[in-house]
Amino acid sequence: MIPELPATMSAEILLKENAELRMRVACLEERCRELEEKVGKNSQNSSKPPSSDGYQKPCKNSNSPDHSDDLSADKGTDPSDEKPNPKSLRQSSGNKAGGKKGHQGTCLKQVDIPDYIEYLPVKECNKCSGVSS
Repeated sequence: MIPELPATMSAEILLKENAELRMRVACLEERCRELEEKVGKNSQNSSKPPSSDGYQKPCKNSNSPDHSDDLSADKGTDPSDEKPNPKSLRQSSGNKAGGKKGHQGTCLKQVDIPDYIEYLPVKECNKCSGVSS
């Protein structure tokens, strides 16, 4: 059994707890707002490069997150009915990557008598790191 406290003391405790909870709620709301802003950024509304957008194209109507519900309500469409953006419109050709069988290919061949010879002296040994003179 918990002994009952006087009414004034319990009211003080409740007021203190209420103030602490209000401060915590304010901190959590601020953190939530920061995270929502971070998630909502793309290359069109920040200094991020377009390559950081990934495959998802930004919605044309989502310039301001506060009015996105108003726009869909005006059109009479439900945002959940929208189709997701395609990841890629390219279709596979069916061919494997790389050179094909039977193709000779070309490369730079070694010759018996070169036009010029360039000597590159070794300045440091790869094995012992000794410096040559």
